[in-house]
Amino acid sequence: GKLAQAIRGEAVTMAVADVLQRHSPQFATGEEPWIQVEALRALRLLLLTPKVTVPGNPEPQRAWWIERDLGYTEHADTRRRLVEIAVLNLSILKDNMNPLPKIAVLGSLRNLATQSQACLKHMTQTKVAEMVVALLRTQFKVPPPPVLDLYVGGCELLVAISVGPRAHQRKLAEAGADDLAVSLLQQFALHREVAAAAFVLLGVVGK
Repeated sequence: GKLAQAIRGEAVTMAVADVLQRHSPQFATGEEPWIQVEALRALRLLLLTPKVTVPGNPEPQRAWWIERDLGYTEHADTRRRLVEIAVLNLSILKDNMNPLPKIAVLGSLRNLATQSQACLKHMTQTKVAEMVVALLRTQFKVPPPPVLDLYVGGCELLVAISVGPRAHQRKLAEAGADDLAVSLLQQFALHREVAAAAFVLLGVVGK
């Protein structure tokens, strides 16, 4: 509805992004963890575009930050900034044992990559693939029970990054995503959602 569209507007989205950027020094030292997790959860939802159509127009509505056409420059700096803020928080969380902010930031990055070619391009110019592979490998060392949503979210993000030129899939291979997928299949073969996500990841890397 109109209220949901208003909440997902530029003002609210960028206010949440500003919180994540402004408090990043505190997050990096383990301070204010609940601000980080709630802000990341909010950002993930704000970047998720629901399949809503307007009466008389069968095309689903686009979020304000998504480019309309190739070369569309409006909000270009904002798209880049959203990617950079999400990547920054991903890097901060590499040694954090709390899975909740990790799941949220992986979801935010996935939403950016799947909905915007410009965001996907920015993402492939960073070390996101390497960071996600390292994060999931670190998670293997955490005592059970396993947080399945974290593994699924990581695989989904890596698959999203693979879309496009062959160079994108090559970056995943160089990051060790194929070995990660095999490890996930070996450790979580009985967990259908993780095994399915790992199979898809292995398929795109092995193209």
